[in-house]
Amino acid sequence: MNWGNKLLLTFLVFAAGMGFLVYRSVTTNFELVEKDYYKEELRFQQQIDGTREANNLSSAVTLLQNETGIHLQLPAEMKAKP
Repeated sequence: MNWGNKLLLTFLVFAAGMGFLVYRSVTTNFELVEKDYYKEELRFQQQIDGTREANNLSSAVTLLQNETGIHLQLPAEMKAKP
């Protein structure tokens, strides 16, 4: 096999490889996990912000259950706040 045939074979292998890569890139499905991902991200960010604010309270929120019912105890800085 002379150098001309080797060069031609190299170009053919390269072209076949590029053709395969183009085919794979066109047929690859890369849809997002969520259809409405932006709205879901905002909802998740609100959850993160709420957790951060709860961690910044002076004392933890406690929830106790006894015979008469459920007792929710909030920190003093939350008094008279919605």
